[in-house]
Amino acid sequence: MDTYKVVISPRAMELLQKSVNYIRDVLLAPLAAQAVWEDALETVRELKTVAGSLRLCSAPRLRSLGYHTARFQRHDYIMLYRIEGHTAYIDAVYHLKQDYERIFTRELNNER
Repeated sequence: MDTYKVVISPRAMELLQKSVNYIRDVLLAPLAAQAVWEDALETVRELKTVAGSLRLCSAPRLRSLGYHTARFQRHDYIMLYRIEGHTAYIDAVYHLKQDYERIFTRELNNER
């Protein structure tokens, strides 16, 4: 079984932090915010061993770039990541109700 180093991009960390802050500050649910944060950390730990086995994104552009999805265990969030060698790079975190593949594809198109 392969073991992966997991790197979280500044953008992914920003998206995760925005979600946690929204839950804590707007929804006034600090325990729920903490639970989402802990679930994110657990997902990162899991990626160290399962990154190569999770499904590719269904959006053609993301699939062609090798993006995979990792769903949080207990919350409706998802990480988009790509693998280079033995490193999994998490580039985005979204809520499942967002059209995350379309949003992320648009972000990638704007960067290039």
